[in-house]
Amino acid sequence: MGNAQHRCADTRSGAHRLTRHQRLRLGAEFVSQICESHRALVASSHECQELILRSLPVGKVWVSFTCELDFNVNFPSKIDVWLAGLMCIAAAAALLGGYVFASRVSGLGLLGAFCIGVVGAGLPLWMLLSTQYRVEGSELRIQSGPLRWKIATSSITSVTRTRSALSSPALSLDRLRIEYGGGKAIMISPLDREGFLRAIGRAP
Repeated sequence: MGNAQHRCADTRSGAHRLTRHQRLRLGAEFVSQICESHRALVASSHECQELILRSLPVGKVWVSFTCELDFNVNFPSKIDVWLAGLMCIAAAAALLGGYVFASRVSGLGLLGAFCIGVVGAGLPLWMLLSTQYRVEGSELRIQSGPLRWKIATSSITSVTRTRSALSSPALSLDRLRIEYGGGKAIMISPLDREGFLRAIGRAP
């Protein structure tokens, strides 16, 4: 009888230890799922880079988990049809001009005609296909053809809607004017405007 009671006590003790380990494992899995959800949805504020959960008691100990939220989100530019048409016409005109020029020159003139055609046609098409805005953690990276900008999201002071037609890395007049870094400004036209604002911590 005494041996039976001893075996039962050992079983309960083993079950208790197993339960504690299960809590720890399940808690880690829960935190991992939370992190994945935040990465998928993108943190609502650029300042929310670290999520700390202290809600898993293991026995009398509160276990602390830390999850780094490092997200990279890409936002292509919205494209106005008329603007895309103008850029394609400009590319075609450059090719035609290079061809006409090449037919009238020789030697180094052919090289110049080739450069006119390649640069004149390639640049607008490059900008048309590559203009995008990427949020990498606490940094906004803007690309439009060969042009690049890097802006710390913490330096952004205001974001306003505008339809200004001034030259900018934007393929639509449905634009956002970003002011940053003590008087600097740039205009962009992300297709998913609301998602972009959430990603940089400027959601209304």
